Amino acid sequence: MSGVASPGGDRGVQAERPPRVPYAACTVETIQAMGPAGMIAVDPAGRTVVGTVGGTAVRFEGGRAVPYAGATGQVIAVNDAGLIIGYDDVDQASHQLAWQYRDGTKTTLAKLAGYPYTFPTAVNARGDVVGAAMGDAGDDTVPVLWPADRPGTVQALSMPVR
Repeated sequence: MSGVASPGGDRGVQAERPPRVPYAACTVETIQAMGPAGMIAVDPAGRTVVGTVGGTAVRFEGGRAVPYAGATGQVIAVNDAGLIIGYDDVDQASHQLAWQYRDGTKTTLAKLAGYPYTFPTAVNARGDVVGAAMGDAGDDTVPVLWPADRPGTVQALSMPVR
């Protein structure tokens, strides 16, 4: 235990930090990007690292940001199969449209009837995407599922009852 001075000058007691354990399997590299980098996501296995650089979805490979052809917008997540989800800003009022990028193709995810905007939050190993459908009002939001086995569809999820 060691003493730590507080802003008022009193000395308190603080537990010592545990020793740092080096991660032998990790290598730190400087990434050369083509512009300002934004969101970064890593697949659960740690093999695919994706992000947004200069408004373009990229994968980080060998210390370089490699663009995905035709994939603009902000990256949110990637699964083990390399399915990337993200969104495009559609206006200055922070409205978005969700998309997925698979096998070289970016596809806008379906909108829920009556809700003009969408936002993805996660993707599982099957490729199911969860997120939100949003109306024009800030409090008009519904949780949704874009099921992998029914491309082009969206399903509203029920909210728990209090």
